[in-house]
Amino acid sequence: FKNVVVNGLILAEDGKKMSKSLRNYPDPMEVLDKHGADALRLYLIDSPVVKAQELRFSEAGVREVTRRILLRWWNSYSFFVSYANIDDFKPRGDAKKSPNILDQWVLSRLNSLVETTQREMAAYRLYNVVPALLQFIEELTNTYIRFNRSHFWQDGMPEDKRLAYETLYEVLFTLSKVMAPFAPFMAEVTYSNLAPVSPNKAKESVHLESFPEADTSLVRPELEEAVRAMEALVLLGRNYREKIKVKAKIPLRSMKIIQRDKKVLENLKRFEPYFQDELNIKKIEYVSNEDDFVQVSAKADFKALGPRLGQKMKAVAAGIQKLALSELLKLEAGGSVTIEGESVTLADMQIVRAPKGDNPNLVTHQLVSIDVDPTYGEEEIREGLAREIIRKVQATRKAADFQLDDRIALEIECDGVLLQAAQAHEEMIKTETLAKTLKLGAGPSGKHVEEVELEEGKIRIGVTALPRK
Repeated sequence: FKNVVVNGLILAEDGKKMSKSLRNYPDPMEVLDKHGADALRLYLIDSPVVKAQELRFSEAGVREVTRRILLRWWNSYSFFVSYANIDDFKPRGDAKKSPNILDQWVLSRLNSLVETTQREMAAYRLYNVVPALLQFIEELTNTYIRFNRSHFWQDGMPEDKRLAYETLYEVLFTLSKVMAPFAPFMAEVTYSNLAPVSPNKAKESVHLESFPEADTSLVRPELEEAVRAMEALVLLGRNYREKIKVKAKIPLRSMKIIQRDKKVLENLKRFEPYFQDELNIKKIEYVSNEDDFVQVSAKADFKALGPRLGQKMKAVAAGIQKLALSELLKLEAGGSVTIEGESVTLADMQIVRAPKGDNPNLVTHQLVSIDVDPTYGEEEIREGLAREIIRKVQATRKAADFQLDDRIALEIECDGVLLQAAQAHEEMIKTETLAKTLKLGAGPSGKHVEEVELEEGKIRIGVTALPRK
């Protein structure tokens, strides 16, 4: 034989052996009926069972797979289909031509995923595959589609919008082939619906396709690194707003992005329109003198080093805590250092970044740190209120059952600070809600009228869908 595959035992949730007499497990057919075979399959593939270890079976775990993987995948597919049908999009197969930085990034991530999946499957490391698939689907939904929505909302079919469609089609079509061995039913559904418009001859079934080959010419490690840093700084920014209790709708004046590597900062700057809009920050500064802001240290990973070092563990752990900054940077660059005669790498420890001094507006992360100016004034408050009005108009559009691309006539009745905000940001409200006209005054009319409450007062909103040309 060349390889031996050994599965572990599946136990009941209480750790006991599954028993017909005890009925200490959910009915398998009920689990399949409730969550589907794909969810159960992914749950088991991503469990200790494939490492020949025991698994305490939990139906909640199957449910979580549905939520975190299958629903997000389906939402990405559904987003594409909804807009592609509206615009009658037909792919040409030239996604790689796109100059858009986010398009280039997601194609890089797609081909990195194909490469990783091929490598891990060839080595029989099935347990490394699902986490990579989960990460990609999360990034597709929460980074690519979230930050790129404005391209799909444009009128007509300008070239940047067409290439965004091309890119998302390429990603979803390839993803159906990558997912086929792991989630065969959903892969078949998405493939079957996307295949008829493929510019290349598609098969009758995804399961008759060859597994995709990675196009390494599209892999851009520097973009992938920059987006990882961007995702970290967006998370830091959101958490900081929660800490200071300032709503996301209210713009903050400035933020410093702190990263020692100037190349990372240069690549991050290319994504600035996306994270600046997401975090609602007016001015962004890039700072590479990390030492002025951040204290860098390290602590040993006992779980990784303990089995290898045994009694030497304590001495090596103490040595890791004493490492100089130059040695920590060497480790972060992929090097190794020798402590007590043992070679250690970044995988054997955790690098810790903490704010220097007592700056309450400095937030640190392994990949990037931020220093935020938390001040705002009346102008920022008005803009925040205008964004709240936009949110209520969008909800009214949805309640009126308008199409995603319907242009509308909009009427709003409000007073006080809400009226001031609407007057100051009339153009923004029109643009964001696809309103061709906006009338501010008493007694709004329209196909659908709603009255909503904000902390600052009542708003009456009237919307009418305009005839299509």
